Amino acid sequence: MKWLLIPLLLLAIFFAYNLQDTSCDTTNKVDAFLHVVDGERTSLGFNLGNDALTFGTVSPGSSSERTIDATYSTNAHVDITFNGNFEEWMLIEPSSFAVSPEKNVTVTFTAAAPKTAIPGNYYGLVTFCFKE
Repeated sequence: MKWLLIPLLLLAIFFAYNLQDTSCDTTNKVDAFLHVVDGERTSLGFNLGNDALTFGTVSPGSSSERTIDATYSTNAHVDITFNGNFEEWMLIEPSSFAVSPEKNVTVTFTAAAPKTAIPGNYYGLVTFCFKE
């Protein structure tokens, strides 16, 4: 009877995972860049385009902030994720919300380099998952 318990447990985990709606109707991806240097620089950078989140140059212990206005053509729920070599430094507010054609949401991205950050270039990818 005990031998039956493990397959049943694995089957329950499989169905629970697959019943979750993790698919996106539309995804938008945005590159993110951060440059960390030694010295007293709180932040310096310009983000003139809208094709990437360029946080500019910061020193360890400082941060840089950028915003994106999230829009969509129909009512949708949006989940935002970030992956990259500075993902533990990234704060996204809000990271989950609803949008509609009449309601845009401003999302703030804050990249905060810790005091222990090693100077160098850091890269990441922001993914907007739209679920209608």
